[in-house]
Amino acid sequence: MLFPLSYSIPAEVIVPYVPFKTAHTAEHNYQFDDVAPYMENYRKAFFGHTSLKCGWDCMRHYEILSQGTITEFTNLEGLPRKTMTNFPKALVFNLNTKYYSLTYDEILKCSSSVVYDDLDRLLCYTRDNLTTEAAARYVLRKSGHADAKRILYLSNADKSGNYMVEMLAHGFSRITKGAADMWPDFEERYDNYPVEPTKKLYGKGFNYTRFLPAAWRRAPSAELIQQRIKEKYYDVIVHCTSEQSDLQYPFLTGEGNAKEYYDLSDIVLICGNDCDNYWSAEKQWYIRDSHDCPIKCLADKAPIFIRELGH
Repeated sequence: MLFPLSYSIPAEVIVPYVPFKTAHTAEHNYQFDDVAPYMENYRKAFFGHTSLKCGWDCMRHYEILSQGTITEFTNLEGLPRKTMTNFPKALVFNLNTKYYSLTYDEILKCSSSVVYDDLDRLLCYTRDNLTTEAAARYVLRKSGHADAKRILYLSNADKSGNYMVEMLAHGFSRITKGAADMWPDFEERYDNYPVEPTKKLYGKGFNYTRFLPAAWRRAPSAELIQQRIKEKYYDVIVHCTSEQSDLQYPFLTGEGNAKEYYDLSDIVLICGNDCDNYWSAEKQWYIRDSHDCPIKCLADKAPIFIRELGH
């Protein structure tokens, strides 16, 4: 069972309605030290530029969409078929075709009801399909655990900052109202964590820190998790691999690991790694279109989700 899985964004980030636009395209630079002006930069514009980076999937896509703004996506037509399958590719392509070549003043001369209805369709799609909660429910549904209540969410991340790890942690926490066990349960996820230290995290901590209620932080001990695994307390175990660590699986390897107590169909494996780099002699450049993840070999036994699944 092999499935695609994309990044997502906390529902708290998404604007409630399409704001009035005062610019054609958002400025694209890294001068922002605080998340509010960073998001305002996207919120005020009709378009925000984004592109393939280390992978096709990128948090910037979702940050732009969350502000009622159209992603101006370089080479969107080259997006591999099995990557970012929930991204509104057709709608984004159509809106770019319709408006991007127009100047700001020319867009304003279009029927405002038509323009803002178009933007609202994109925003509604984002709210319905691209949140962390939607991603968490998708993982449960596709893996055959739609009704799971007791969830163990594991990662091999040694610090906060991996987008796939953090977005799914937020999603699973939200859909269980804090009842999911997390390992590790990073304190930066919770709203009582101070703002300034988050700025030293990857991406300055923007849009993945300080969203969850502090009262939801369980921080279970390794001993408690081990005991619950032995008791088969959990309905499903989900492990998300961090791209900043090598392939290590806490509680899934060694003596007394979860595979001794659970069928592999109840252990979900997720890979959030970027694309692999392939040197093209023809183009004299590196090609990035997928990640050949080693966990794919388990797809006949366990539910596997891969971010950069490719073609």
